[in-house]
Amino acid sequence: MQDGVTNVGSRSFANCQNLREVVLSNSVDYIGSHAFYGCTNLETVTFPASAKFGDYVFKNCNKLKNLNSVDAAGKILVAGKNINENEYNRW
Repeated sequence: MQDGVTNVGSRSFANCQNLREVVLSNSVDYIGSHAFYGCTNLETVTFPASAKFGDYVFKNCNKLKNLNSVDAAGKILVAGKNINENEYNRW
């Protein structure tokens, strides 16, 4: 996502079956509820550590395995956090 974008709106990418990886710019400070709901092929998401999340952002993203959090300088803080079904359905 381009620099300057601050918000990923609710359901912005819901049911986008072709998404496999998402890299959000450091300017994103909020990811709305259900933003990536039902992106069944999504495997990896990289997002700024300061971002806040709405409810069920990754619900039904059955292949999601890696969440990477980066700081403002681009340093990876949490790399490839392996998550399981119970975790991604809470996000």
